[in-house]
Amino acid sequence: MNNYNFKMMSRLISIVVFFGLNSIHAVNPIITHIRSADPSAHVWADGKMWLYCSHDQNDATDYSSMDGYHVFSSSNLVNWTDHGEVLHSKDVSWGIAEGGWMWAPDCAFKNGTYYFYFPHKNKNGGWVTGVATSTKPEGPFKDIGRYIDGTSGTDPCCFVDDDGQAYLYFGAHKVAKLKDNMTELAEKARTVNYGSDNFQEGVWVYKRNNLYYYTYTRWQSPDNGGHYATGDSPYGPFKYQGKFSPGPPGAQDHHSIVEYHGKWYYFYHVGNYNGGSSKRRNVCIDYLYYNQDGTIKTVKYTNAGVDPVDPVNVAITNTKITGNQHLPFWGQQYNEPDIFTLQGRKINSCNASDLMTGAHNLGSQIVILHETRGTYTRYSIRIGR
Repeated sequence: MNNYNFKMMSRLISIVVFFGLNSIHAVNPIITHIRSADPSAHVWADGKMWLYCSHDQNDATDYSSMDGYHVFSSSNLVNWTDHGEVLHSKDVSWGIAEGGWMWAPDCAFKNGTYYFYFPHKNKNGGWVTGVATSTKPEGPFKDIGRYIDGTSGTDPCCFVDDDGQAYLYFGAHKVAKLKDNMTELAEKARTVNYGSDNFQEGVWVYKRNNLYYYTYTRWQSPDNGGHYATGDSPYGPFKYQGKFSPGPPGAQDHHSIVEYHGKWYYFYHVGNYNGGSSKRRNVCIDYLYYNQDGTIKTVKYTNAGVDPVDPVNVAITNTKITGNQHLPFWGQQYNEPDIFTLQGRKINSCNASDLMTGAHNLGSQIVILHETRGTYTRYSIRIGR
């Protein structure tokens, strides 16, 4: 079989798989075999969606018993793999003796290592941010043996900008740059000016079209739900934009927001599933949409969740780069884009033929849009150090 026919057959199989996927749906909650909360969603170089979640106990009446973080992954947002418990309070030598108190986490990737940030009480009972590391997105994660000096409060969020600089958000709207080792603050934390005074917890920061979104949770009525502000710098100041999601059923809002295959998704938890409560929660997913001016439309919670995603798009994985080099790929002429991602490396350029409608360089990701043609064209991506 020649290369062209092989690719056409592979594509046909992919189409069959895709239409098979469309017969199923992501019903909320998406994680039901255990209680999971505070989802931190990320897309890594393998092209999967990864969720880093805290764990509520089935009999919980408060938040003190939260323990044993779990990691979940999916290629289609419908079928999720539980990679098990990746970190427990018993593995944290500097933590409070009674255990528990493992609240909302986050994760970041840099220089071949995944950094898992988690809030926990130290032996003096004070809230600080810990760090555990792994060479695999699914862990297990090993605590580094100390917490990050200069941190306080709960719900850390690590945002890595396009230039590779990481920022840690924590506690009562604090932010500081991280050193290159990702385990120490590079400066004294500063207070974020987000244009309001209603912040309570659960900050989530991301970037879209060169605009920084500072989102967070307010769990007091009548403003229970997600709120946000926007700005031109990860430090702020940010312009307060208001409330964009209602309080989810049975629980306070605690969300993460991420783009995947050209669509934006809102991960959150509910407390009304199968005997649940605000202390016994389950993770859900729904779509998030924007207005033309970049403001966020109000999120609508659904029981149906989201449509399955075609997992065929290409990701560059485990690529060792020692210098500048070209990585060739065969482009397929169909309406949907090819998406190439490479975490921790900057994509400098993409060489494409005139058959392409465009190549969009997004820093560590490049999206190549195709015209509808029955031919193949060759292109390459240049990746820098």
